[in-house]
Amino acid sequence: MYIDYLKNDYSDRPEKERINYVNRDKKHLGGLIQERIANDIDNIVERWYELDDIGYIAENEKFLYLLKEAEQLYTFAYYTGTISIVGIASEEYCRFLMNSKSIEDVDRQIDRINKLKEMQVITDVQKDNFHKIRKIRNDCMHYNTSFKELTHSQLKEYALKMLRLYKACLESLSEDIHSNYENIEINILASRELTFRDFIYRSRNIEKKVNNIDLQIDPGINNLVFTSRYYVAEIDTETSRFKEMTLVDMERLGLPVIIDLTLPQADRIKELGIKQGNVIVATVLSTITTMGQSEEWHLVNIQDIYRGVIGLNELEHFVQVLKR
Repeated sequence: MYIDYLKNDYSDRPEKERINYVNRDKKHLGGLIQERIANDIDNIVERWYELDDIGYIAENEKFLYLLKEAEQLYTFAYYTGTISIVGIASEEYCRFLMNSKSIEDVDRQIDRINKLKEMQVITDVQKDNFHKIRKIRNDCMHYNTSFKELTHSQLKEYALKMLRLYKACLESLSEDIHSNYENIEINILASRELTFRDFIYRSRNIEKKVNNIDLQIDPGINNLVFTSRYYVAEIDTETSRFKEMTLVDMERLGLPVIIDLTLPQADRIKELGIKQGNVIVATVLSTITTMGQSEEWHLVNIQDIYRGVIGLNELEHFVQVLKR
């Protein structure tokens, strides 16, 4: 069964009125799409986790764009499309390898693969993988009886196998993240394909892989609450757009924490006469995101104030004096 009727052209309406009707329908259709994704989100995520991770490949080539497209199709359970696209991507990658080694291209993929192996451009394993991809792709494209009779779960197995075989062939292009860490970070940040949240998520994983720095909070913790002596490194309560204060935990010297202030809190800080360079005893709180990291930090209370003004360059010495 196939049903369309997703659109109504409203041709019986005046143009200006018709546009309003169409825009309302588009908004409703957007909600239907979001609902469909939301209802299947757990399965979509699980399918993402089934994909192999091959790191970072710097080339901007069609065979990588096709990989992204195939992975998207797989995660949304469009398995026949996945198989077709991986087959096309595999051919495109082989052509790329032929061209990069100045080898004259041939008409058929079977000959192309064998030629690449003959010229020692690919390994025996890569050759076998390319041939496996080619055979599955041919069954799909010709829609052979054996392929038509595959169940949905069998199609899924083929699609995942195709992706894994193809990514294994691509792995030799993957850059050593340890030696190219800074360039990779810069390139990922400059990418227009990633949202900021996506960039932060991938950067967190890169930090763990490269520097063994785990930037996550334990999954069992929902909030972080600290009471400590804080050095007031900066106060900004005069701007109209936002109010904030930068604090340095004197008992856990490290990165400064930027506190988002409410309007009443900003007014209270002015009333208390807290200035940059003061030390306060305060409690701060942050909720933990689904990525396992702290969000904005908020001020819970201020319990005490040391009104002496300490220069930032004097802070470490001052902390040592307090510890004696």
